Amino acid sequence: MYIYSLILAALHNDDINAAIKLIRNIKSSPPNDSAAATKSSLLNDMVRDIFRNLNDKNENSYEFIENLFHYLSTLDYFIGKSAIDEMQIFFTK
Repeated sequence: MYIYSLILAALHNDDINAAIKLIRNIKSSPPNDSAAATKSSLLNDMVRDIFRNLNDKNENSYEFIENLFHYLSTLDYFIGKSAIDEMQIFFTK
């Protein structure tokens, strides 16, 4: 999904407002069974990379996180340990 790359690019450039707009506009249909594992892996990588690139000093970071968690709550996937570890590092800063 190219939108994930756009979100990461926005975060890498500390343009959290653009990242918020992008995450709010993700329109994805549920994948079929053969695509589910790929989608789950892609989401895990996306979440891990988001928390690696998110600027904790930007005042809009937590608004982005709220939107990210809202998006993730609409999906039926597990987030892997590597992504959870990055979240923990981010929140302990």
